[in-house]
Amino acid sequence: MKVSTSSLKLQTNRHQVVPVIPLARPEAKASLTKGEYSVLKCKTSPDTDGSATYDLPIPYFKTGTAEEFLRWRRNVDRALTGQNVSNGPGQYNLTRKLLDGDALMVFNLKAMETDNETVANYKTVMAAVTAHIFPIKALQTQKRYMRRFLRKPRDMKAREFVSRACE
Repeated sequence: MKVSTSSLKLQTNRHQVVPVIPLARPEAKASLTKGEYSVLKCKTSPDTDGSATYDLPIPYFKTGTAEEFLRWRRNVDRALTGQNVSNGPGQYNLTRKLLDGDALMVFNLKAMETDNETVANYKTVMAAVTAHIFPIKALQTQKRYMRRFLRKPRDMKAREFVSRACE
């Protein structure tokens, strides 16, 4: 019986793809110093007057990885909901308060192009900031990495691997 040795060799002609969001979770900062974040008071039920409140600390976003931006964007959406900010100017003001540096510059430039501060224009401006933060062809690169190179590490539990891959 013959065994094909070409299939047993490690393929070295494949170029390693660097993922946009790697399998390993980034290490979160243990504590933020004053001036690196803003604490917003949010309500659990924004429509009710006597609703319970909670503090939501959101670090300012200047530059960073795509995953850090997605985490920041999720916190901003929570703040908008928790403070019952549903109009365009309020959304613009809160987002400007939480952005800094390069991301704020892109936000303001795109906001000047759209003229009116409406909810629809806010979504357009945030899409432009997202496109600025993410690398070109981010989805294509991430899917290629997941199809070709993503493997479960030995020291990671199967449940953790599946949940991180789905995330």
